[in-house]
Amino acid sequence: MTRWQRFVGAILSLVLASGLVLSGSSPSLAQRPTEEQILNALKPTTKTRGLTAESSRQIAEEQRFIDTIRKIKTRGLTVSEREMAAFSSESEKRQ
Repeated sequence: MTRWQRFVGAILSLVLASGLVLSGSSPSLAQRPTEEQILNALKPTTKTRGLTAESSRQIAEEQRFIDTIRKIKTRGLTVSEREMAAFSSESEKRQ
């Protein structure tokens, strides 16, 4: 083969290879999502915490308890306070 024929063959194979690659990733072949699919994709998958009156009251009670524990000196916790601290830390782990 002559140099010219090799050059033309290389160019043709590059054009064919790039055409195959580009046709496989063409956005015109992809389906556009429907409005329902977009809305479902935007919905959260897990439940979020809601702020109801009971949960906000519970949060306020836990915050008051934490504030009182911060004011107590070292080793000054009573048994009931220790149980309350253990319960609130376990409830935090579950969430």
